[in-house]
Amino acid sequence: MFARCLRIAVTLALAGLAAAGARADWHRADTDHFVIFSDGSARELERFAQDTERFDALLRQFFRLPASAGGENRLTIYAVRSTDEIARLMGRGETSIAGFYRSRGEGSFAVTNRERTNTKFALSGQTTLFHEYAHHFMFRHLTAAYPAWYVEGFAEYFSTVEFDKQGRWDLGKPAYHRARSLLGNHRLDLDQLLFGTTEGMTRIEVDLYYGRAWMLVHMAMSDPEKGRQLQGYLRDFANGVEPRVAAERNFGSLDDLEETLENYVNESLRFRSSSTPLPYEGRLDIRTLSGPEGDLVDLRLERLMETDLERTREELLELAAESPAHAGVWYELALTELALSRSVDAADGDKEGGDERRESEEVGDDPDAPSPQQLVHEAAARQAIEKALAADPQHVRARVEQVRFQMRDLTRADDLTTRSWSPLRQALLEAHRTDPRDPQPLFVFYDSFRQTGLAAPDIARTAIGQAFTLAPESSRLRMAYVNDLVAHDEIPRAIALLKALAYNPHGGGGALEFLEELEDHLAERTSAETGTGQQTEPTAP
Repeated sequence: MFARCLRIAVTLALAGLAAAGARADWHRADTDHFVIFSDGSARELERFAQDTERFDALLRQFFRLPASAGGENRLTIYAVRSTDEIARLMGRGETSIAGFYRSRGEGSFAVTNRERTNTKFALSGQTTLFHEYAHHFMFRHLTAAYPAWYVEGFAEYFSTVEFDKQGRWDLGKPAYHRARSLLGNHRLDLDQLLFGTTEGMTRIEVDLYYGRAWMLVHMAMSDPEKGRQLQGYLRDFANGVEPRVAAERNFGSLDDLEETLENYVNESLRFRSSSTPLPYEGRLDIRTLSGPEGDLVDLRLERLMETDLERTREELLELAAESPAHAGVWYELALTELALSRSVDAADGDKEGGDERRESEEVGDDPDAPSPQQLVHEAAARQAIEKALAADPQHVRARVEQVRFQMRDLTRADDLTTRSWSPLRQALLEAHRTDPRDPQPLFVFYDSFRQTGLAAPDIARTAIGQAFTLAPESSRLRMAYVNDLVAHDEIPRAIALLKALAYNPHGGGGALEFLEELEDHLAERTSAETGTGQQTEPTAP
């Protein structure tokens, strides 16, 4: 009897271990504006997809943008089971991260969690997703520049929206997850909020910055007079008025504004409610991902976050052996090998710096003086790309990576001749015709002229402009387009596009300094042209 019980216990333990190591069962939802992967049920995913589309529609209503029937690139969202899973993906022991968003040339994506919070003071996955999508939406659809505090306050204000099953909404509900910092003993004065940045702040100070920004936006949304003041301030800010001048011109005394804000924190907050449903009647296709498709979701996420690249590669090799005709598996394996190549000299554990590096160094970029180990990974990536194209000759991203490798070979051989590069440029244009919504063929086509030291011809300039239009949230594409505009002396247009990046509260990677150089250059040139100020030749920015 004891032996039989022992056998049962061992069997159950082994089954538990197998389940723990098993991949999640994924569902995929395709809507007008999103591709959503969820490891939950199909019914839960349907409601989640509808609410996410309703949130997009609500933002369009607010900014008076026309409804879109899906004629733009969609955001990919991964909805995982818990904050523990997010912590694992990010390589961190903490479990307080409810979700995040990454903007890449490869394709922007967001990660959120599905677990229910056990208190209203906890930050939920949906609130985090809506906050991050508000940022994505502003970069994607709005051309004006906004101050950092407003970008965060606006995202916080909209993030707490709630929809019922019919699509009716409550907007402006309390951000209870900011209550601890707002009602605590820490203080953040209005000057720091309006004219400072979060750089160098402690975690509690950053939380207070977000909370105070939310309160100021909430106050303006709830009071018509304050709302008019805010709109005037934003208009002046976007037109280049010095931030303090813009604030005092529209809000009046900043001391009085700070006192009003302090009192507002302790008031009973009002929120807006809609009696009219906001329906979603667009595309909603949900399917279960089986076989390699389901496995690829897990492995792609782990590759994107560089969770454990060596293990990810080994699992992809096993998957490729099981599904040798699946182009997506080979392509993902190639990207993993390239990520391993980039990580050879990277600092261990620097996830924040690593993500900034991943945005500035795309998957196919050529490393300077590659080490022998990097060349091993590169060779494996090349082989995987060839197998991806053998399985699917129309795989656009695999074709782009193949061309990048061929460009790399020509550069290393010091062959910059048009005769050698023209066929590769033609291949990129063919890839663009295969998928006109993919910005990567256009960007690599444009960049090929920079790599060979040639001025971009009109067709290349059109290409980078089109690539930026397809993914304006990508800082790399935005900077490439800005640099092209500067090279062709279109400084006002370059400044307008650079402002959104320079005032990005999450950092603009030197964009603010570049913006100041361009503005100084434009001011000097304008002064010289109008005959005011010192008559000097304008200097290049």
